[in-house]
Amino acid sequence: MISQFTPYTCVLDCFSFYLREMGFPVFTPDLLANHRDLCHNMPDYHTYGAVRTDLIPELAKRYLLKTVECPVDDFPTISTAINVGHCVLLICRRYGGLDINHCVKIVGIDSNDYKLFTPSFPHGKCETVSPQVIKDDWFGSCLIIKP
Repeated sequence: MISQFTPYTCVLDCFSFYLREMGFPVFTPDLLANHRDLCHNMPDYHTYGAVRTDLIPELAKRYLLKTVECPVDDFPTISTAINVGHCVLLICRRYGGLDINHCVKIVGIDSNDYKLFTPSFPHGKCETVSPQVIKDDWFGSCLIIKP
């Protein structure tokens, strides 16, 4: 289980988790240090480490990875991506009943539900959620990251 580095590094935590799965020894502090131009674009200090979701493709490109967007209910595409080892990030505009942006990583599929790695501060967690809940309640969309 991976803890969130700061309350605002969910994108970097999920991305570094994927890089480590691929065999790259990259951790969230490394991403913060090496990609300050993407991480420090927020004017408030309390959002240290936040990355705007529209900058995720640029971050992926720096590691020679590609990104593809897809709807959260595109079960066949997401299932295939997970089965071949691609990273699927779920970008939520509402999470846990709050109107906040959050990024989680889909790590598997259980029946017709998604198994999610949710970086949380101070401790991450895994949970299982249906695509319909994500679409209706979380206003989520998916970003597939692949070689």
